[in-house]
Order: sequence, then structure tokens, then C-alpha cells
Amino acid sequence: MSMASDSINQLILDLHEAAGTTPMNAYREWALLQVQREIPFAQGHWCTQHGGDAIDANAKPKTEHRLVATQVEPLSGLCSVISVQRESAQPLFSLTERGTIDLLVSHLFAAWRRCQQLSLYARCTADGGRVAALVDQQGFLHAADGRFFSLLRRNQPDWGGTRLPESLLALVGRGAGTEVIGNIRWSAAEFGEWLYLSGQLIGAAALLTPRERLLAATIVSGQSYRQSAKTMGVSVNTLRNALVRIYRKLDVNSKAELAQRVDLNLLLDS
Repeated sequence: MSMASDSINQLILDLHEAAGTTPMNAYREWALLQVQREIPFAQGHWCTQHGGDAIDANAKPKTEHRLVATQVEPLSGLCSVISVQRESAQPLFSLTERGTIDLLVSHLFAAWRRCQQLSLYARCTADGGRVAALVDQQGFLHAADGRFFSLLRRNQPDWGGTRLPESLLALVGRGAGTEVIGNIRWSAAEFGEWLYLSGQLIGAAALLTPRERLLAATIVSGQSYRQSAKTMGVSVNTLRNALVRIYRKLDVNSKAELAQRVDLNLLLDS
């Protein structure tokens, strides 16, 4: 197989670079337009499909006028489908063009996943670093913060898979809103054609800053003030002052009361 042309190599670079700058809602349409400029076609579609729909799409014959590429998304388990087609009066796709499209689709899928992750990260950052995921209205996960699964399993220890547990499907199905499940407040908001699902611990641990939770965790785990100060990289006096602020926030007066007030696992996971 001949090496890709300079213009195709540049297109591949552009696809990956744009994943971090193009809005998620516009990325797939934009990417297909860039491909169309290199390899003309009359119609192009890029979508994510469920079960039988994806099987039907992949089962349709690939002809010299129509090319289809599919890939199972690693997080959602759904099938991402890219289809490009020429009109019957147009020239057939040549072997070179077919090979080039085969080369491009792997980059299209990879760049699209990166676009989703970066968009989610930006939203999480703007939302104060909350634990969150990108889901569709059927409850399938498309992108997730690394802490999302740990938080979700707190009240759903047996959960596993690519779709949210039943307890969250009603919230997602409404398209927006807030619901408290156990010690977690879940919120859903529209995020383009997807939903931004975020979770936040409620209770004592939620009253503390991330650094205060880490400090409290060292104390609750049984470390001495000196050991905790070393773990935190501060002096013993600084640690004691910070601990006083934590006691005031949680309305406790000792390490024993602190241990009763908070859950060590919550402190470590949040």
C-alpha cells in the first residue's frame, strides 16, 4: 500500500487537533466535511446506534458507491457508524480512495472519543471539579470522569456495565433535574444531544475542601499529628490549625468524634 499523501497526513493531524478546539456538538459534522474535501462524496452520516439498528446498518451491502465503517464504543458498548455514499451517476470509489477512508476512520473514531473526554473535562472544571459523566437519554455512558465509577458504586456496589443502574435511569429519562440517592446528590443537565450527569457527596465529607478531606483522612486512619503533618507536607502547627477549622466545620471536638462524624472511605474517594 502506498504511503498517505501530505494532504492526508495533514488532515489526520487536523482531526486530532480539532478534538480539543471544536465544540462536541459540531465535531462529527466538521470532521466529515474535512474528509469530503479530500475524497468527494454526496452524503455522509456519522451516528451512534443501539443494538439491532447498528447490526442492520452494518449488514447493508458495501458497494463501490457506499462505504460503511463501524466501531463499538469502549465505554458505552454502542456502535458508532460512519457511512459515506456517492450518487449512482458519480464515479465509483477507487481502491486508493477506499484505502484512504479505511485509514481515516480509525483516526475519526479516536479523535471523537478525545473530543468527548475533553468536553466533559472542561465542563467538570467549570463546575468546580465535580464527578461527572456524559450519558445519552437511554442511560448509556459515553464519557466519564475517572472518579465517576467509584462514586456510582458507593450506593450500587454490584453495578457494572455500560449503562447506568435503574436508580438513575428515571432522572436521566427526564432530561434534567436533581435526585438524592443515598449520600449522593445527582444532577442531570442538557449538554448538546447528551446529558451531563454529575454527582456530589452530601453529608460531613461534602462540607470539607479536597485538602481538608485528605487531612481528615490521615487523622481518621490513625496517624499521629507528626505522621499526618509529614503526609501533608506541612508543619505540625499548621496541621493543628487546619484541624481546628475542620472541627469547627463539622462541630466536633476530638479525633474520636471526627472518626464518628465522617466515613474514611468517603474522605478518600471524594
